Amino acid sequence: AATVGDYDYRRFEGFINIPMGEHFAARLTASDTYQDPFVENTFDSGNGLKDEDNTYARLQLLWAPNDSFDITVTGTYWEDTANGNADYAYKVLGIPINPATGQTNGIDGRLQARQGVQDGFGGGKEFTGVFPDNSTAGVIDDPYKISSDFEPFRDIEETSFSALVNWDLGFAALRANLGMFQYEEYRLTDSDISANPTLHGQENGVYTGLCADPSWAAGGGSGTLWWYWDATTQQQCGIAAGQRVQSDAIQADINLNSQSDGKLQWTLGYFLYDDSDPGDTQYEFVYGYANSETPQAPHWAHWMTSSYGGTKSQAVYGQTEYSFTDRFRMTAGLRYSEDERNLYGGVVIPESRFDDWPSFRRDDSSVNKGDDDHVDWRLAAQYDIGDDMMFYASAATGYIAGSPVRVGSTELSDPNEVEAFELGLKSVLLDGSMTLNFALYQNDFDGLSTTTFVPQGGTIIAQTAPGGSMTARGLEVEMVWQATPALKITGGANFDDSELDEFTEGESRFSEGGEISPAGTRVYDLSGKKPRFSPDYTLNLGISYDWDLGSGGVLIPGAFIFHTDDYKTQNVEYFFAQQDAYTTVDLRLTWMSGSGAFSAQAYVKNATDEEYLTETTVFSGARAFADYGDPRTYGLRVGYNF
Repeated sequence: AATVGDYDYRRFEGFINIPMGEHFAARLTASDTYQDPFVENTFDSGNGLKDEDNTYARLQLLWAPNDSFDITVTGTYWEDTANGNADYAYKVLGIPINPATGQTNGIDGRLQARQGVQDGFGGGKEFTGVFPDNSTAGVIDDPYKISSDFEPFRDIEETSFSALVNWDLGFAALRANLGMFQYEEYRLTDSDISANPTLHGQENGVYTGLCADPSWAAGGGSGTLWWYWDATTQQQCGIAAGQRVQSDAIQADINLNSQSDGKLQWTLGYFLYDDSDPGDTQYEFVYGYANSETPQAPHWAHWMTSSYGGTKSQAVYGQTEYSFTDRFRMTAGLRYSEDERNLYGGVVIPESRFDDWPSFRRDDSSVNKGDDDHVDWRLAAQYDIGDDMMFYASAATGYIAGSPVRVGSTELSDPNEVEAFELGLKSVLLDGSMTLNFALYQNDFDGLSTTTFVPQGGTIIAQTAPGGSMTARGLEVEMVWQATPALKITGGANFDDSELDEFTEGESRFSEGGEISPAGTRVYDLSGKKPRFSPDYTLNLGISYDWDLGSGGVLIPGAFIFHTDDYKTQNVEYFFAQQDAYTTVDLRLTWMSGSGAFSAQAYVKNATDEEYLTETTVFSGARAFADYGDPRTYGLRVGYNF
């Protein structure tokens, strides 16, 4: 198949099955996708954001020597070199200010259309300029436009190998899924998201100076604000920030499933995930300063961080199902888990400050370790009300292990835990033409973590901190109705009544709003509030119609409508994080030849070009950032099955 669309969208995809005798077969799958950015860079049109440039390939080899045994070996490669989506969010909204006091305030304030500093008002960053004197200090209203001088660098690669074994032992079926994964990611973006300092250099004809304190560069000290000030031009330097992530992991899931015709069915299993050795995983946070002469060659800060080590998780589990009658059955399961966390600190090598990418070394003297174990359970019951209707109820628990609590610790923080309850009804109605399902759910979360932001150098570092508990409850409804042989209607609804029980988030970026804790820090008490991304309801409706063209094939127009009530994109009720209710419409027109070999589909996604928030965050200087959903796109896909 090949797809073309606006924003120069191009996608080529396909797969081929290759029989190789009676017992062997192969399948090759591949795709290549390219798309120009949705987000236009007004300073440098070649460096927009939210684009696509990725390649995927997978080779599968199947060996089935007899009816009771088969093994599939798979190798997969994926690479993504698109510019990506910046840090956390790509769009600067402005700085929330209380007009009465001039202080930053995300709760009761108003957005000022700037990100630079301004006399008489709080917030802003010097390295984005002085507002309104410098053009780099303002923001652009259009949600799909930015102004940035730094060319994003992003390269993500993943290679994996796996083996899936199925062996019929008669009394039971053995299934083993084994895999190893290698992942590496480089990401470096314009952290100030502005055209400074390049635009300053162009406007003033100045391209000299060094964004560094010479005494630090010589190894004589950590420097002062000269870290991000160009002494020659008296201009703030540009900021680039990013990360490198490298991970080598193995995973195994082996289970034995009974195959008897009796009332009792059972499953026994073992699970392993391991990337815990110091050489298995590595995370590096990089941060650098660039001047207008060499904006793509940042000089790295001395306080950058890295960490090594990871997780070893093992579990044994079992489940039984017993049919008391032809209509009533119950299920019971247990899972015992052990988790080990190893975290080694990293140290920047000072000599690497002017390299293309800084180098780090492991510091074994800074070791955080810990382990935890947990028992989880599941109980469920099913009752067939008739041949076409089934009622069920279930209760289960789950957990995620915590992290080392401090340097040199042998303890983990409290785990994230959940107790999950569900009541449901599944039915087939109207002589089999409709399926209609209902599910009432409640998930009680405890030990949830949140993200706090701690000032570090010229930026803010995100850290994990205890948050609290939450109850997520609601009703889900889904329906598929083949109303006529040609008309198909699908629909769904979700009604949500979730709330944060005891939950707080720290705040270090705004001067006003929230409460002051006994430790003197600013916090928000969110107890009783709705969690983020939890609208009171969402609705969806899909309609398609098969128009028979005789020997000319079939033409299928279709539409999918999604509607959501308002929601917030952060737990804290920042005014700029509120999203009003909205509706999106996707349209498609599909043609299939009479033989089914050829197909073509024209589509429009987000046909009404709805603008809606998918994320918000706050950076240093109280700058509010946002991410928006994709704008309207359209295209044509043609395919051939042979």
